[in-house]
Amino acid sequence: MRDQGGRSDSSLLHNHPSGDPKPSRDDIEMTREIRKAAEALGIAIHDHLVIGRKGHASFRSLGCSPDPRFAMHSSSINASR
Repeated sequence: MRDQGGRSDSSLLHNHPSGDPKPSRDDIEMTREIRKAAEALGIAIHDHLVIGRKGHASFRSLGCSPDPRFAMHSSSINASR
C-alpha cells in the first residue's frame, strides 16, 4: 500500500507452532531489525501479528508497534523466552 505521500506501508505476520502467540524476545528484536531496514527503503511497518493455536497477538495492540508513529500506547511487552 502507498499513502498520500508515496510512502509504502506493510504489516508483518508469522506463526508460532508452539501455539502460544505471545511475542518472544527474538520476535521483538527481528521486528526492530526489519523496521530499520524498511524505514531505509521508505516502508512503514504498521503492525506485526503472531498467530498461534491459542489466538493471535498484535504488536500494535500490545503497545509495541513496529513503527512508533503507529503505537497506540507506550507500554512494553514482557516477552517470554
